[in-house]
Amino acid sequence: MKQDELTEQLAIIIRDELLKNNSVQLDGLGTFYRKHVPAEEETRPDGTIILHPPKDSLEFEDQGAES
Repeated sequence: MKQDELTEQLAIIIRDELLKNNSVQLDGLGTFYRKHVPAEEETRPDGTIILHPPKDSLEFEDQGAES
């Protein structure tokens, strides 16, 4: 298997697990996980209210950051 094929397959596995709301830990590297960001309301200085919808974001925690 070529390196680009391996990278593509790894990305598919990570994506599929994140869609199942599972985290993915890669030993020696870190952990990928989904983080839910709730809806937010922003009031601008002119009084305009902007609504930001909820979303999920991809997060990565470096294993080295835990030390």
